[in-house]
Amino acid sequence: MPRSSGSFVDVRVQGGAKLRRELRAATGDLDDLKDANAAAADYVAQLARTRAPARSGALRATIRGNRAAGRATVSSGSATVLYAGPIHWGWSTRNVTKTHGKNGKRLRGGPIAPNRFIWDTAQEYRDEWLPAYEQNVQNILDRIDGAYRAAGGS
Repeated sequence: MPRSSGSFVDVRVQGGAKLRRELRAATGDLDDLKDANAAAADYVAQLARTRAPARSGALRATIRGNRAAGRATVSSGSATVLYAGPIHWGWSTRNVTKTHGKNGKRLRGGPIAPNRFIWDTAQEYRDEWLPAYEQNVQNILDRIDGAYRAAGGS
């Protein structure tokens, strides 16, 4: 059941750790689970790219889904696009009115209002990516169960 927890869309697979252990035992790797997570993350990333602010297109170009066995994540930013986090989550006004150094120049910074283009996309399109994700996980479980039964398990 999906739920919102702070800054993430949180979909918990009950028995997820056991699923990873069983999958590793049945197949020797977790590629199927990584593929299921990657498919969900890539779907959200593709949609989020269209919703990200774009002056030069650099921020949009860094939005990507990650492939991992334990979770599906979408990230943005790089060594040259350091502003991805502040654009997505916002930036406070701290030190905006203070001066700095001998020349008394005003410090740069905020406020930047949050533009949660990844977060909002994952929430808004959850009814599209979640059923496909659940079906992928169910297919994995069915394959494990079939392999277990074929090996003489009950």
